[in-house]
Amino acid sequence: MTFRSISYLGLASVFLAGCGGGGGAGTSQSSPEAKSDQPAKPAITFTATPLSINQGSSATLAWTSSNATSVSIDNGIGNVGLSDSRQITPAVNTTYIATATGPGGSASASVAITVVPRPTITVAVDPSTVRAGQTATITWNSSNATSVTFDNGIGSVAASGSRTVTPSRRAGFGRCTKRRTDRCSPWR
Repeated sequence: MTFRSISYLGLASVFLAGCGGGGGAGTSQSSPEAKSDQPAKPAITFTATPLSINQGSSATLAWTSSNATSVSIDNGIGNVGLSDSRQITPAVNTTYIATATGPGGSASASVAITVVPRPTITVAVDPSTVRAGQTATITWNSSNATSVTFDNGIGSVAASGSRTVTPSRRAGFGRCTKRRTDRCSPWR
């Protein structure tokens, strides 16, 4: 009995080997022993905190890799540690791609940082110098602003516009100087 059992198993093994070895559909299968001979594919986890920053602010990229011998990040960062972090200050919206490479191949992950532009405003006063009680027109244009406010009683205004003002004294619509005369230059 034992002999038949061994012979039967031997025939089954030969039969299975014969079915899979001819280059047909069975060739893509591998035994567990064959898998252990192949290097593991690298993996990488890549994050950014925060994902949205104000222009001029920083975010932190962080990554963890496994089965890798090197990690690189694009956009001028280059080769980095296998698991590390890096502070960045992008000027514009930027997508970063981290690539982990090892004997088993490579893996990539990406994060996108949104950069919110700084608000800007241009202001002009015409005429730039007036006597107390005379009028001047303040004209402004802002971009990337959620609100615009002037002091000295003007208050909140539209993002762009103009307003006629009559300073009765030294005004502070910017930097106003008045010396020994009643003339005021609000934007000097």
